[in-house]
Amino acid sequence: MSLLARRCRNPSRLVAYMSSKPTYPFPTSTRQPTSDDKLINDIISNPNFGQPETPIPRPSPIDNSKPPIHPSGSTAPTFAPIKQRNPLSVTRAAEKSGSQTPGRLDIDKSRVFNLHARCGRNNTIFTLTTFEGKTFSWFSGGSCGFKGAQRGSYEAGYQCAVRSFQSLLEERERKQSPMEVRLFMSYRGEARSALQRALLSLEGEQVRDMITVVQDRTPIKIGGTRAKKARRL
Repeated sequence: MSLLARRCRNPSRLVAYMSSKPTYPFPTSTRQPTSDDKLINDIISNPNFGQPETPIPRPSPIDNSKPPIHPSGSTAPTFAPIKQRNPLSVTRAAEKSGSQTPGRLDIDKSRVFNLHARCGRNNTIFTLTTFEGKTFSWFSGGSCGFKGAQRGSYEAGYQCAVRSFQSLLEERERKQSPMEVRLFMSYRGEARSALQRALLSLEGEQVRDMITVVQDRTPIKIGGTRAKKARRL
């Protein structure tokens, strides 16, 4: 690309470039006109050279005060923005009220019970509560006759599970109504595997059909303070 062609991109620079020349076009008759000469003559004769023949239509500013128009001609309906809610907050609020839970339209609180199984390394605690959280029965490794570190053993977990199942069956017979059990387990002791084995055995055959929810509620430590010194037995 020649220098003149580059100058033509900016007409003001082209005029300054032409004014710096002593005389133009050249005073000679033998010289043949070039493409640059024709380009300069077009610029001189047409002051709007390089501008578009028709102005480019600019989009009009959007008026948000009016509802959008549907292609069919009718006014499109407007909807209120959807408020995002935390699913965990919705679940907790539903459990606290007891009227509705996610996925269920109605629930009878009187026939829903919770079995909390704390399967620690040094102790085993099984707690039976109502839907609202009121404790009506509990069993531990110590109440089953185990001492010291044996309270967190496999046999202690199995005995606690069997006694908890018997307590649930007695409560069902007392109320003479169907029952639902929600199982909440925590920690990773030997009693956890004992509870699973008890549910699959003959003692847990009737309770196994009543369980509707199984959750692992083992707390997870993220950062925090320094842990306690390890217990030595």
